[in-house]
Amino acid sequence: MPEHERQHYVPKFYLKNFCDVSNNRQICCYDKVTNKSFVTTIENIAIGKLFYTANKKLKIGHEEGLTRIEQEYFVKPYYKLLEVRNFKKMSQDMKKDFFIFLSVQLVRTEEFRLQIKDLHEQVLFKLAEETYDKPIPEEIKIKISDIYSKLEHLLFMDTDTIFDFAKYLFNKLWIVTVNKTGNNLWTSDNPISFYNSFGRTGHNLGLFSRGIEVRFALSKDLLLFSYDPETHPLIANRSKMSYNDILFANQLQLVSSTRFIYSPTNDFESATESLQRYPKYKNPERSRWDMTSDHSKIDFGRI
Repeated sequence: MPEHERQHYVPKFYLKNFCDVSNNRQICCYDKVTNKSFVTTIENIAIGKLFYTANKKLKIGHEEGLTRIEQEYFVKPYYKLLEVRNFKKMSQDMKKDFFIFLSVQLVRTEEFRLQIKDLHEQVLFKLAEETYDKPIPEEIKIKISDIYSKLEHLLFMDTDTIFDFAKYLFNKLWIVTVNKTGNNLWTSDNPISFYNSFGRTGHNLGLFSRGIEVRFALSKDLLLFSYDPETHPLIANRSKMSYNDILFANQLQLVSSTRFIYSPTNDFESATESLQRYPKYKNPERSRWDMTSDHSKIDFGRI
């Protein structure tokens, strides 16, 4: 596709830190749908055709603005954190810029757009069931258009929403843990993952949910980790990750990603094994919400 149509939803300056050590543009990619891996470059991954462009004719989009903001505000704090490996050694302004970067990354992906689409479709389906007061045949599906999903997604990327997410992230407890196992931390087309073993499964993944864990691989050797100190034992900054820690972080990347996993080497054997046990995560069109209703309200949670 023409260069102006290739719009990234994971920035290249970040993906460079998961490239082959001998080539900072080359990266290994695993496709969950086909169960195949291949070598490509960071220019060819985590992109969509006119992904942020609401109107092709008028050339309205977010890509140029995001690229400019990345270079002016995001690159410096990200690389500073890679260097110092400790938030206490970063200035307040640099911390703020970093969490704006993280909040942008949280909402800019294809996965976030698919979550919005699935939520809308499931709510409409439940409302239709309530209206007709009888089960709707399984063969009848309610779908919203791709352009509607895109417009709803772009609304989430306004300044107020980004700053609200950044404020929530800024006020959480964060540490950097170190991977010295010789195994790579993976990243993906949706690099921020959430996990919670407390409360009702799938309904406890909010940023302030009790027990929430947030993971973001900074590089193949460093993991940014947030956890709830009220439910977890304290972990020291720069704690060394075990092999099981690496395996679990990579497993969450596999579950959270839309379709593609990235690593410096072709080390995706555990991904294949996991998808044999949980094949639903191979499907980009899978349900992302668990939804129930009791005629008075609709309750939903991420799954």
